[in-house]
Amino acid sequence: AAPDEGAAPGEGSAPGEGSAPGPRPTTADELAAQGAAIKQRQKARNATPVKLFLRRIANIFVPLIPALIGCGIVAGINGLLANLGWLPGIVPALTAIASGFMSLIAVFVGYNTAKEFGGTPILGGAVAAIIVFAGVQNVSAFGQKLAPGQGGVLGALGAALLAVYVEKQCRRWVPEALDVLVTPTLTVLVSGLVTLFGLMFVAGEVSTAIGDFANWLLANGGAGAGFVLGGLFLPLVMLGLHQALIPIHTTLIQQQGFTVLLPILAMAGAGQ
Repeated sequence: AAPDEGAAPGEGSAPGEGSAPGPRPTTADELAAQGAAIKQRQKARNATPVKLFLRRIANIFVPLIPALIGCGIVAGINGLLANLGWLPGIVPALTAIASGFMSLIAVFVGYNTAKEFGGTPILGGAVAAIIVFAGVQNVSAFGQKLAPGQGGVLGALGAALLAVYVEKQCRRWVPEALDVLVTPTLTVLVSGLVTLFGLMFVAGEVSTAIGDFANWLLANGGAGAGFVLGGLFLPLVMLGLHQALIPIHTTLIQQQGFTVLLPILAMAGAGQ
């Protein structure tokens, strides 16, 4: 007989009815759908504010890796030729090829930052270009003359984020008829002034501190420092937090031509 009307779920049913799992997927399409659902649930669990922010940071720097690889290998070949005294006529040309990208990396970081955070990419690149402009040596901030490249990629990142914020604020109140003129002008002007008289100095101090700390750690920390850094790296990878190290590596490469941390961290993967 049918269960009484109004009965609680499961009453009047066969044991286990209503709670048993559905049929197992058997076709390729069903398996693919189940896999997509599992992936979506995992993605939702990982969508914390910190991880989402770090993923955005990775989206800014990861597209630069092919150029870093290409220019780095050219620089290595050039160093080998210079040390061996071979082909002296081509060494300056290879130096220019290897160094050109690194001299303008701040512009690419600014472009990608604005693109990732919803601004106009070219405006982010334009503001970041101020950092590498040779004429900044005529500007003083905090009682010191600025130097071209001061602040590096960290300064470019901050400048482009500021440009995105200013641009979005302008879009809210600038009339559409004036938007094409007023918004870019205010974005570049306001962000540029803050970059010159604040961000470049602060980011320069932070970049210098990062480089000094890395060098000090390796000079004084010995095997213990390597053990700690290598031991922490894989848990950072598991949590997706290793992406926060990308700007640090890029800063060290820009300052010194190499990153002293990466070989130590790579030992974690080698050990695994």
